[in-house]
Amino acid sequence: FMGEKIALGKIIELKKVQFEQSSHALTEEAEKELEEVASFLMKNESIRIEIHGHTDDAGHPIQNYKLSESRANASKKYLSELGIDPKIIKIKAFGESKPAFDNLRIDTKRLNRRIEIKIVSL
Repeated sequence: FMGEKIALGKIIELKKVQFEQSSHALTEEAEKELEEVASFLMKNESIRIEIHGHTDDAGHPIQNYKLSESRANASKKYLSELGIDPKIIKIKAFGESKPAFDNLRIDTKRLNRRIEIKIVSL
């Protein structure tokens, strides 16, 4: 995250914020990357973000939408616990509708269970 060029509308994939199948629990690795995001936001107080939650295509689309929303909310909650004002964070859930990787292969399917950050205000 920290190496990314920041621009209005830019979507940044958080490569370490991945989830187990059917889970919205943050891993230790995910928490570390979200700590980097929190640090960045504390240094750049004018920035506002959206957290985009995603799933793979396993399961029912409605349940996947709800799961992606839970993943985004879990990320927002953790950032709030780190001192980030929750008012600067909006969430969007996409379920399985925007895969970034092939859902046909097990090794890439898991990569769709992800969070992205969108810069909505500088």
